[in-house]
Amino acid sequence: TLVVAGEPTNIQVLRLETPLSADVSSDSVLTSVGHGSSDIGAIDIYVDDLLIIVGLAPGQLTPHVSLPTGDLTLTIRDAGTPPNSEGIVTSNVNLNSATGAASLIVIGSSVDETLTFSVYEDDISNLTSDVARVRVINTIAQTPVSVVLSNGTRLVEDLGAFRASEPIDVEIGTYNATATIQLNGEFLQLNADDLDLYGGSYSTLLVFINAEAGITPLATAINTSSDSLPGASGGTEMVAEPDASTDTAATTD
Repeated sequence: TLVVAGEPTNIQVLRLETPLSADVSSDSVLTSVGHGSSDIGAIDIYVDDLLIIVGLAPGQLTPHVSLPTGDLTLTIRDAGTPPNSEGIVTSNVNLNSATGAASLIVIGSSVDETLTFSVYEDDISNLTSDVARVRVINTIAQTPVSVVLSNGTRLVEDLGAFRASEPIDVEIGTYNATATIQLNGEFLQLNADDLDLYGGSYSTLLVFINAEAGITPLATAINTSSDSLPGASGGTEMVAEPDASTDTAATTD
């Protein structure tokens, strides 16, 4: 995917690459980048001096793209500001994953100077094409979060601030997800409706609060096949039978 961004006098072309499967022997990590900060708006993200993410909105997650493994210097700037402008924050991050995939999430607040990046390893190992794998990341500082699917599967209970749940493998299907948080002494429910969990996919549900609270799903295809979609027949062969009324030849004894 080629992204053309910038002003007419300063046009930049970004190449975003998403391999179909992770190669843990390579010097890169499949990385989804997310915005979970509570008080900054849309942002641009730089690795050293290279703009890699353009206009990431609060609560938004990107698809997994290849980023270099190891120590990275990451800078956050307000979306659309020049690359030589002062950054909101600069952080040194060690990006690694034993399974070749990770989520890199902006968390914290600029007001109390806790704004930073957190790396959560995405466990894509042994993910088969007949199940979907799901996990939750809570970026809300004030409250734990609980998330349940519409079939009753509880993904997590009272997940603490800035924590990620253990991934759970669930049946392929279309679900609604409901997150419950407590703010100012009141319980609040956040919904992600019509969530397609297809086989061989790794899905993250990002729970956040900025101008408003929300829950954002993102799925990455890791090991999909023809029977991975919700409602797939699982490889059952369909054979068309001829319609006798339209036969143009007849056989007689």
